[in-house]
Amino acid sequence: MDKEKVMQELQEKTEEIMGKAEELHKAIEETISQKRQQLQDMHYTELGGHDGQPDVPVKEGYGLVLGGGGGRGSYEIGVWKALEEYRDVIDIKAVSGSSVGALNAALYACGDLDKATQMWYDITNDRILSNKDIDEDNRNKWFESIKEKLTTIDNPVIQSAIECIGLDAVAKGMRIKDGFFSREGLMDILENSPVLDGVSNSDMSCYATCLNVEGKPTPERFQLSGMEPEEIERILLASSAIPVIFPMETIDKTKYYDGGFFLGGDNVPIQPLYDEGYRKLVVVHLDERKTDRYDDAEMIHIFPSIPLGGAIDGMLDFSPEGVEKRINQGYDDAKAVLVERFGVREPIGEYKTDDREVSELENSGPRLYFTRHGQTVWNVENKICGATDIELTELGHQQAEQLGEIIKNGDYHIDEILYSPLVRASETARHISEITGIPMRAEERLREQCFGKYEGTARNGAIFAKAKTHFLDHYEGGETMVHLCQRVYNLLDELKAESEKSGKIYLLVAHNGISRIVQSYFNDMTNEEFAAFGIKNCEIREYRF
Repeated sequence: MDKEKVMQELQEKTEEIMGKAEELHKAIEETISQKRQQLQDMHYTELGGHDGQPDVPVKEGYGLVLGGGGGRGSYEIGVWKALEEYRDVIDIKAVSGSSVGALNAALYACGDLDKATQMWYDITNDRILSNKDIDEDNRNKWFESIKEKLTTIDNPVIQSAIECIGLDAVAKGMRIKDGFFSREGLMDILENSPVLDGVSNSDMSCYATCLNVEGKPTPERFQLSGMEPEEIERILLASSAIPVIFPMETIDKTKYYDGGFFLGGDNVPIQPLYDEGYRKLVVVHLDERKTDRYDDAEMIHIFPSIPLGGAIDGMLDFSPEGVEKRINQGYDDAKAVLVERFGVREPIGEYKTDDREVSELENSGPRLYFTRHGQTVWNVENKICGATDIELTELGHQQAEQLGEIIKNGDYHIDEILYSPLVRASETARHISEITGIPMRAEERLREQCFGKYEGTARNGAIFAKAKTHFLDHYEGGETMVHLCQRVYNLLDELKAESEKSGKIYLLVAHNGISRIVQSYFNDMTNEEFAAFGIKNCEIREYRF
């Protein structure tokens, strides 16, 4: 295949597409307007409104609704992390999702946040957007070309539609139902993860919405819990089958597309949970479309505070940097909503992911606690702090004080605080100590890693993300991961021996880089898991020796 000729053809097709953009814009806006009017006329009965529905017993607990949006879906993992901190007031009993929200719903039903997070880092562009006929270099060039042409169009719906036409043109006569990219990458990820068996054996109601395209497009809901893993895989593939981008899926001789597709789908599938009797719902949106059709339901809506990107830089972005950014934003957005509604709650560590009571765990052996310092100026500016001594923000001081109150009023039995001598950690420890009365002392081995040339640079940069997996790299004047592990592991060995001898329990107040080392001391991790691991400011975790 002549690559230059292919790229020239792509460029010509792109120019042709842009020449028709205005006409397309008008047509889609008219279609959307008609759809909205139809919904009003139907009182939402056809697409799942509750008018005329038989009464059902109201169920206790909350339902969780996860909207669709392709690569933007990592935002929902961040929301999940925030919800973990509010288990005492938000007890999720059922979950429903469309498109990528269906995948996240399945992950939620499995109940393992850490594995769900790692799975999102496994869903990379080269795996999810695979096409054997186009090499990676030409695929990337094509994306950049399309992205450049779409910069003048703000409407993400229009962006998506234009892109679909472009993909169809590139496919050189390929039928729309065949799609441009294959599903091999996602199938491989699903089949090599615990999600299919996990959902099959889950006691939690878990719904996935697909778009039935046999005749008039109609959303159809599937209850995944209890299904065979092969059936679950097919439904998840169908729910995320964006027209033209991916091939349509056939289930029991019926053809399906993406459940959240804007022409006929249901991108925020509340209805299955409403029909099951849930009247308290947490609804997560990946765009600004609202759902206000259930007057008798109590809803907590979570919207992105900052747009999550359009067709190219959002929906089709599965890069590790994009995943991390959206997870962090999802957590922050959800936390802001939940704090306003329920107040501050204790951050929950790994030990609370099972069904045991905290009191059961408290007296079951030697342990320690770990927390990260409060927010800093460079955290706000998204810069790497490293060994640079950066002050806390006002919010950072408040976070430390709130953590102190949580420890004081909670079921913690901490004998001593050990803290990094850097000011952001020492000030955090001081607030906790003053509120709780727990003595504190500096521990040099908890000082953050020096990242050399990367200090003060963007913390989510692709080059730095890769550098973190090079354990013998000094970063031109910094400290290697191996040396960092040596000093922190030595400290943990000493604390373990002391804890086993005297029962003394420590709280370590340190940094995000130190948190990875502590996590790796207690848990097996791949290089990728190690590099991606981190905790929020003033999140507290328990580890058991």
